[in-house]
Amino acid sequence: MQFFRAALKKPSSQRMYLTSNRTPTSTAAQLTGWTADGSYPSTNIVSSSLVVDHAGVINVTSNCVISTNSFGSTAVGYLYHNGSSINSASTTSTGTLNLSMTGVSVAQGDTITMYAKGDNSGGVVVAATTTYILFVSQ
Repeated sequence: MQFFRAALKKPSSQRMYLTSNRTPTSTAAQLTGWTADGSYPSTNIVSSSLVVDHAGVINVTSNCVISTNSFGSTAVGYLYHNGSSINSASTTSTGTLNLSMTGVSVAQGDTITMYAKGDNSGGVVVAATTTYILFVSQ
């Protein structure tokens, strides 16, 4: 008698990038306006969040690029999992905020998204295209 172990599906790799520049205010808010990267056909974006298709453990690579910081405000990028912040980084200049995380346990339907905080004067700009979220299964 042979026994076969069913292959457990792992979360599919997904990637999205910001479609146009955003100017976050002094209150952290979700960045909207993302596009699926065609190199990752399983990408599922709902309400500006990546939606996990299978349970498992993922590694997230994510950059929030601050292209303008006119007044030296504290610009903050946040990586969110199911509505809760799991990582953040900040700068008072311009540059890339690395929001990457390894070993994130996820269930089917979980969401991964990005929030940002800047200032109320429009002096902080989050750059399109180079701001992205990618996750791959472990």
